[in-house]
Amino acid sequence: MLLQGQGGDELFWGYPWVAAAARQSIRKSLLDLSVQPRFREYIELSWPKIWPRRAPIDWLTSVAGLRSSFSSYQRDRVGPPDRLVFYDLVEPFRVAAKTTPEIYAPCFRESLNGSTPYDIFTVPRPWPPIDIEMTRLICQTYLSENGIAQGDRLSMSASIELRLPLVDYRLVETVVGLRKVHSDVGLPPKSWLKQATEDVLPDWVLKRRKRGFQPPVRVWHRAIFEKYGHLLRDGALVQLGILTSRASEDFTRGSFPLTRTMSPAFNALVLEVWCRQYLGSPKALSWDSRRPSAHVRSSTSVSGRRAMSSPRKSNSISHRAPRPQ
Repeated sequence: MLLQGQGGDELFWGYPWVAAAARQSIRKSLLDLSVQPRFREYIELSWPKIWPRRAPIDWLTSVAGLRSSFSSYQRDRVGPPDRLVFYDLVEPFRVAAKTTPEIYAPCFRESLNGSTPYDIFTVPRPWPPIDIEMTRLICQTYLSENGIAQGDRLSMSASIELRLPLVDYRLVETVVGLRKVHSDVGLPPKSWLKQATEDVLPDWVLKRRKRGFQPPVRVWHRAIFEKYGHLLRDGALVQLGILTSRASEDFTRGSFPLTRTMSPAFNALVLEVWCRQYLGSPKALSWDSRRPSAHVRSSTSVSGRRAMSSPRKSNSISHRAPRPQ
């Protein structure tokens, strides 16, 4: 049996950007909608940091916080008043929101019926308590579709029983209940979790600096595209009418700008391989925006159930998919 800490960051403000989104959403909720906000109220300058590794680059590109302050000001000045601040603080989301209109095929854009990625965190006013809403958003999106889903699939593929004690519903109910009475969004990250475990964990663990994973992402990325990048060229995503032929050609090069933390080309390649493995060869595929095939509906519903399956016992079926040709 393997225990994993998924849910700790999501429940206890372990991600600085989520806490920042809560604070900025609170600021937006207090704005007088009949009066334009003033830029000086948004200026948040910062000192350079040496950790994590990308911190100096992020500090320089933000011009010591001045550029990001102006972006926040512009967002609240011209953006929809009922849109919370959430994923738009994350660089991969901003990159995707900016580039997807250029890479989507016309038929796929039409099938979206005007929906946008921002719909996830667009909430009619009056807003519920912001800190509770942030907890709901990060748990229903990133935690469910990334943390729990990936842990479930990886553990099943290795025949290892995985349990996630920090997403036990009783703990979640306790944390949310306390947060409704005493907001902790202004406290240091994981303050409540550290206080609850200070009699169990040694002091050096509680004071240890948070460290992200540091794999050689760019080396792996380059190797993956050298071997599989050609699959994107007029592949399944083009035949399905999701990507334009020009976008697929650009993605085959696997560009990964130094200033970015993610590559849209890699996301496209992952989806390309998935389509080939589970939907068939590119020549056999076609896009029908009015009525997805039964195979697509079935695959979507199954993956959705897996993402929300109980952390105590998984019902996922592990199998080895065929290698892409």
